[in-house]
Amino acid sequence: MTELKVNEHIAKFSGEANLSQPLKENHSYKVNAEFDVNNINHKNKQDGSKDLIYSMKSTGIVEIKDEKEKIILAKKILTPSQKLRFAIEMYHNKHNGEPGYDFINAEPENFYENTIKLINGNLDNIIRLIYTK
Repeated sequence: MTELKVNEHIAKFSGEANLSQPLKENHSYKVNAEFDVNNINHKNKQDGSKDLIYSMKSTGIVEIKDEKEKIILAKKILTPSQKLRFAIEMYHNKHNGEPGYDFINAEPENFYENTIKLINGNLDNIIRLIYTK
């Protein structure tokens, strides 16, 4: 079977963010954002070619500029599990290499996985600590 020639590369964007101020209807805005490619769909055009459709989801702060180049910031809406991951990553970044934090010497992803295992293994103690201050 011969490999199909790529006809077009198409990006599909998705995601939500909380805006710092309202937008105006029927106005154009410039948007600057980071996106992760979640999926690549190969759409056969039935003519010996295919389109590659890239599904992309926003991953961070979105910067929106109005016609006067005024910046409107928008924060991505995170799920609770994404917020926990972000907090663990920030903790790793802040304390990695500091004296007294030798337990952080793992790579960021390994530190995250180990921390989640520890949280799950000590969930009863953690919940009691939080709720019985």
